[in-house]
Amino acid sequence: MNDRRPDGGAYWPRLTDQLAARRRIPYITQMKMDAHDRALEFEVFLQDAEMLAVSHLDLLAQLERQLRAVHQTMRYIDKLRNLKRRVEPAAPSSPEESQAAATRLDEDIEALDSHLHVEHSCCSHMRDTIIKMQSRVADLRRRASSIDNSPSDA
Repeated sequence: MNDRRPDGGAYWPRLTDQLAARRRIPYITQMKMDAHDRALEFEVFLQDAEMLAVSHLDLLAQLERQLRAVHQTMRYIDKLRNLKRRVEPAAPSSPEESQAAATRLDEDIEALDSHLHVEHSCCSHMRDTIIKMQSRVADLRRRASSIDNSPSDA
């Protein structure tokens, strides 16, 4: 899968490309819309509004995932802060016990790092969803303006 577009930009999934192509259709603002064009424009407006609602539900699901990831991260941080699990350099113990404690500590740190990556991914997905929603709201604004400003054929 190619991760760059020919113009050097990042690759967009196919659905996003299709939606972007649909949005490149010029808006009729100065010209008079007939009843059929007005009905089509209104139908696209309603579809965009519906997609905005779906995107918002997606954002809520992403937020729930982010909260679960934050909770797990807090648990791993608490494990690291727990004095009973801390490896004390001055505490003499057998080499096997020291190695086991160091291994547990490494595993906890690795798990913490993994959860931080999940949190970062969640935030990135939420940001992308919000950007898409903002674009859709801008499209709704333009469509509403073109629908409201066009004289009807009544």
